[in-house]
Amino acid sequence: MQMLTGMTNRESGSTIIEAMAAVVIFGCAATVLIPSYLTAMSAAKAQAQYIEALILLDDEFVRFTEQGFIKNNLNEKKNIAGASGYTDYQVHTASQPINGRMVDIVKINVSWPAGINRFRNVELSSYAFDVAMKEHRAESEK
Repeated sequence: MQMLTGMTNRESGSTIIEAMAAVVIFGCAATVLIPSYLTAMSAAKAQAQYIEALILLDDEFVRFTEQGFIKNNLNEKKNIAGASGYTDYQVHTASQPINGRMVDIVKINVSWPAGINRFRNVELSSYAFDVAMKEHRAESEK
């Protein structure tokens, strides 16, 4: 048999050992790479949800500024279906006197689920001096 294969008894088992070493190396590499891949995918999903929330915030704030006025003491809540699931959206407006001037405060909050019993949220707050709620302030003073 040695004449046909050209191997001695010492060389005949080396193929099995090389195959086992390759499997061990592949297993170690997979053990390191698979969790890294899953973490990267989770981070990409969270980033996509965050960007979607920022776009929603921007759209809603532009909607308010294009009206030319903002209703005073507005408390609005919506549940919006987005690409990443459902999103809760809240708007709160108020006027407060600060240093003798009326300051209009607009807060828009967007939150979305990020796992079991966990939520992420983004809030935008803006302040306007004597501008945004004038019409409604004049009506409420009557």
